[in-house]
Amino acid sequence: MSDQSLTIKFKKLQYLAKMPCKAHSTDAGFDLFASENTTIPARGNALVHLSIAMVIPDGYCAIIKDRSGLAVKNCIYTRAGVIDSAYRGEVKVVIENGTNNNYEVEEGTKIAQMLILPVPAITFEEVISLDESDRGTGGFGSTGN
Repeated sequence: MSDQSLTIKFKKLQYLAKMPCKAHSTDAGFDLFASENTTIPARGNALVHLSIAMVIPDGYCAIIKDRSGLAVKNCIYTRAGVIDSAYRGEVKVVIENGTNNNYEVEEGTKIAQMLILPVPAITFEEVISLDESDRGTGGFGSTGN
């Protein structure tokens, strides 16, 4: 277990908004809650409001991901989920419905999960050739299934 601890400041933009939280202390993701009733149209998508804003520390980002139960049981998926450290606006979640029926999201429902991840300083270096590897240039499906 890591000794490092981060504090994420957050602000409720609506009285009934919920703070991101974990169901279990060992969970990697923080549950995110819808702050209003929303209909996700069949085979479509919608923006779900959370009515919270956050300060992600410099050197980190937040990644919004599916809740596995919603994905498996209801074909409900998240899209476009990166929050940079400089963003201070409302956190919202793009939700896609993979079914032929509308999906009703009720206020207070766990709709997604959020991971807080480090963002290392990266430098790209253009080169003429790349080191060889066992896989080489094999693409999708090149290792079997």
